[in-house]
Amino acid sequence: MKNVVTTKTIYVLSAAFFIWGIFGLLDIKNEVYSGFNQNNFEIVSIEEDSPAARAGLQVGDILLSSDGIAMENYKERDKRPREKVGQERTYVVKRDGVEQTIVLTYAGLPQKNKTNRYISFVIGLLFILLPSVLTANNPSELKVPLGLSMTTFGFLFLNGPYFTNDALRDFVEILGIAIITFALTYLADYLLKYTPESKITTKKGYGLMFAPMLLIVAIVLVLTVIKPDYSASLNGFIQGIFTLFFLGYLATSIITLIRKFVRTEPALRKSHGLDLMLLGVCFSLLPLFILFTINTINPGAEVPGEDYIFFGFALIPITFSVALNRYVKAT
Repeated sequence: MKNVVTTKTIYVLSAAFFIWGIFGLLDIKNEVYSGFNQNNFEIVSIEEDSPAARAGLQVGDILLSSDGIAMENYKERDKRPREKVGQERTYVVKRDGVEQTIVLTYAGLPQKNKTNRYISFVIGLLFILLPSVLTANNPSELKVPLGLSMTTFGFLFLNGPYFTNDALRDFVEILGIAIITFALTYLADYLLKYTPESKITTKKGYGLMFAPMLLIVAIVLVLTVIKPDYSASLNGFIQGIFTLFFLGYLATSIITLIRKFVRTEPALRKSHGLDLMLLGVCFSLLPLFILFTINTINPGAEVPGEDYIFFGFALIPITFSVALNRYVKAT
């Protein structure tokens, strides 16, 4: 990557992601709110006084169809335009073995959701701007992989605009998944290469750590093009693949940093910036890992403060950038 990617490449990505995020902010007024979450077409949570609650949906309901289109028929559901504020949609659900019809009226985003979106945008800006600014005069070769991993990670917090064209929506979905998997992979790669460099980075098979990233993108590409019916078994398989990738690379990043911190002499932890990086990870990646694990084991489980866990990610670009500067000065 270091022969291809330069700081100019990162600047271009940062500018593109910034524009993307701005258009996403302008689209917030058009986004709708239903107030329910589902897993494999089963309602696992409903927010109080939400459109779903007012419509009569209940936790445990199995979604069968939406406006006459079977939930498994992803191809037809994907063709429909996004719901509009005030629009009604008729759901057929199975409850205790009996089919029922539910009419849900979509609302605009609640103020809490809007506020969280604005905060998410600010955190995204920290990721795409701070590393380049804070390490501008840093001569370390790690500056580029840091900027690359941070910039792509920032994309996770920058929700883009909605596109009415089906093909463009499909392209954006594939591109988004590619960027997200890229971010998680290169974050783990950066931490493995950070001082003291992990021995695994010098081994012959190290390049295989990038294979899951390519596999995820390939799966999304095939599913987006073919658009197969989404049965519960296919949903479970896809969720399993994504869960293994997400938790695997999060765990790699967390464990790698903890091992480096523990194995480094106390006198060097501060000069190497490992204390700062561990602080950032403990308030961001670790809570996210715990939350994702809980939701995987028990979908719909209520975790105190889960809506605000992502706030801690603001520490990542700050602590990682300052840590690299501190390490370079010490050496």
